[in-house]
Amino acid sequence: MFCFENSGYERGTITYNFNTSYNYWYSLTNITNCTAAGLSMDILILPYSDATAGYQVGTLFANIQPAQYGMIWINVDFSSYFKPSCNFLAKLANAII
Repeated sequence: MFCFENSGYERGTITYNFNTSYNYWYSLTNITNCTAAGLSMDILILPYSDATAGYQVGTLFANIQPAQYGMIWINVDFSSYFKPSCNFLAKLANAII
């Protein structure tokens, strides 16, 4: 992460992928590394429909501090792999707030 800072970058976006085939701990490690490098960042949540919204967001917030990020973005993918309902998206957004 220091190479980004030394190259003049001040802000980045970390993808928080909460999918059973992807270990979300890598995302948390990247957040920690960016913070250590002094980079500001936003977090892009790629939600997984098989886990509750509260659990996904709760796991993220249990492992980071508010000072570690600026904005939290939610990726909405209407592909055949993830067909969210408005109710799920509302729960996800409310868990973040």
